[in-house]
Amino acid sequence: MPQAAGHPPQQRIEWIDYAKGIGIFLVVLGHVLRGLGASVGQGYQPELRAMDQWIYAFHMPLFFLLSGLFADRAVSKPPRRFLIDRFQKILYPYFLWSALVGALRILSGQNKGTTLLQFLTGFWTTIYYPIDIFWFLFALFLISTLFYGLRKLKVSLVLLLLVSSALYGVSVIFPLWISWDPGQRVQTYGLYFVLGAMARAFLMAKRPPQAMGVDIMGSFLILTLCVYYQVLVTPVPNPVLALIGVYGCILLAQLLAQQQWLPIVQQWGMASLPIYVSHTIATATTRIILEKGLQVSHLYVHVVLGVIAGLLLPMLLVKGLERIGFPYLFTLAHKA
Repeated sequence: MPQAAGHPPQQRIEWIDYAKGIGIFLVVLGHVLRGLGASVGQGYQPELRAMDQWIYAFHMPLFFLLSGLFADRAVSKPPRRFLIDRFQKILYPYFLWSALVGALRILSGQNKGTTLLQFLTGFWTTIYYPIDIFWFLFALFLISTLFYGLRKLKVSLVLLLLVSSALYGVSVIFPLWISWDPGQRVQTYGLYFVLGAMARAFLMAKRPPQAMGVDIMGSFLILTLCVYYQVLVTPVPNPVLALIGVYGCILLAQLLAQQQWLPIVQQWGMASLPIYVSHTIATATTRIILEKGLQVSHLYVHVVLGVIAGLLLPMLLVKGLERIGFPYLFTLAHKA
């Protein structure tokens, strides 16, 4: 979480870790489902297609909104300090894990038709065009940097909201007016980052558990009915449906934090970056072992074991690196 220059490190806010934990669980589950669809053709059975649409309706808007919560605090940093921070926490893992995952996929035969030498000599293109799941880190860097620059120029949050909403609207009406994929991601997700900055006070307010429970059930019921009846379900997350899902997830995270339920979810959230960048290695390896090695074809066995591997193995890697005092596989930033 970005810290303001000249201020002591801020204490972690538990519900944000819980929200990230819920989000990263959905990321891993979504990728397991889509990986099965691409590998064995089973990932889009009717019930799983509905699950896929439910997840993708809001899980990435959730991460961008959470990232925007403390974006205004970073504006107090000098530009040099801000850019160093962005490199250490976002660009460094982006480039490192793009290289690692890309090379491993070629060596394992997943990217047929591309040699390792071709991949390495063409890797420089990742400075402007991200590969695979790493679009998120690249888009987060662009959005957070644009936000920082505009806020430094004293552009109001209301104006940023209007501009980001207009950009989203243009992207819906003219989806191909920008052919650069990162530009399309900025149009799609910048709105949620700005909303996170604007809604900080509202989301930080404490609520009674009973009221949260009603709102959580109501949010997820509306989301489920919309997916079931295909209302507002679009290839790019619809803001109305996305914000309903994000609101439900944030309230669920706050309830879990208040009651200290399911602390494992908080641990997922604290390790959300390592899980995000490395989970596809774990899930793909698990799928290959089950399918090729053990001849297991049962769909739900693949889903359950794939999700467990995608969450557990990156966390074990983090713990191992912490023991030997080497955090640099995921970040260059030193812990305060």
